[in-house]
Amino acid sequence: GLPQMPVPQQPSSEAPPDSIGEMYEQLKPTDELLCGSYANAVMIGHSGAEYWFDFIVNIVPRSIVTARVFMAAPQVPGLHEALVRSWQQFVEQQERPEPPEEETDDADEDVEEE
Repeated sequence: GLPQMPVPQQPSSEAPPDSIGEMYEQLKPTDELLCGSYANAVMIGHSGAEYWFDFIVNIVPRSIVTARVFMAAPQVPGLHEALVRSWQQFVEQQERPEPPEEETDDADEDVEEE
């Protein structure tokens, strides 16, 4: 016959659910992770279920991966849309001329002498 699927065990009703604070502490990144990583290139790969992003620093004599991020495939379209919006905002800001700086020439000011 067909093999039997394992039956998942129900969690004990004795253990109270985690509080919001406890869940936050479990998800809170380490200080090292909060510092971030620099990259000047990225390689993207995927399977049927997930994408991975290898953030790379191209240095001599060889490049190194500074961070690897995995993302569920259904989340990638949202990332793409956010990147496109952010890039458009960046380009618009670069194209916008800087307002001229007001010159302050102290020599032109009238100074009253007593």
